[in-house]
Amino acid sequence: GGLLQTLDLYLDSAADLVLLADAGQRFEEQWPAGVVRGAGIVRLLCKVSAGACHLIQDIEGARGPVLARPAFDRETLRAFCEAVHELARRWPPHEAEGARRTLKGILPHYSGDPLALAMRLALDVQASAASQLFLTPVDTLEAIKLVIERAEGSFPLADLSRRVEDLFGVHVSQPDPDDVLRVLREQG
Repeated sequence: GGLLQTLDLYLDSAADLVLLADAGQRFEEQWPAGVVRGAGIVRLLCKVSAGACHLIQDIEGARGPVLARPAFDRETLRAFCEAVHELARRWPPHEAEGARRTLKGILPHYSGDPLALAMRLALDVQASAASQLFLTPVDTLEAIKLVIERAEGSFPLADLSRRVEDLFGVHVSQPDPDDVLRVLREQG
C-alpha cells in the first residue's frame, strides 16, 4: 500500500480533485527517477484503487485530465469549468465572494476553496490580488482603466505600472507610456 496510500493522502490534501499532471509531478518528486513515471503510475493506481478514485479525461475548459474521488463526475466538472470561464470573461472582474458562492453551488461536496480550484483546473484563468477571476492575458488598456477607476483618490503616475502589476501580476504587459496618456485623456 505505499503508493496507493500516498495517492490517497494527496487526494485528501487536494480536497478530492487534482490535475493528473500535478499528481504525477508529486510522485516524481517523492521517488527517484526511473522508479516512478508520475502520470503513468497515477493512471495505474486509479485502476487498482478499487473505486477510491477515477481519472476524468476530456473535460472542456480544463487544463488536462483530472484525478477525482467518485463523488465528482465529468459533467459536474465540465459545468464547473464552464462557469469559471463565464465568470472570468466578465469585465471588470466580479467580486470574489459572489464567484465563490456561484462555484460552490456547482460543487457543493468540494471542501476546498472553489476559487483556488478554478485556478488549478481551468485553462487560462487566474485570480487578481483581490481573488477576482480573470482570463489571461489581460488587456493592458483595460487593466489601466480598471486601476484608475478603482483608485481611492489620486496617486502619482509613476505608481500606475506597479498598481497594474499588483492587481494582475505577470498576466498583463507593462503599460506603454502612450497608452497611459490615451487612457488618462479618455478618463478625463
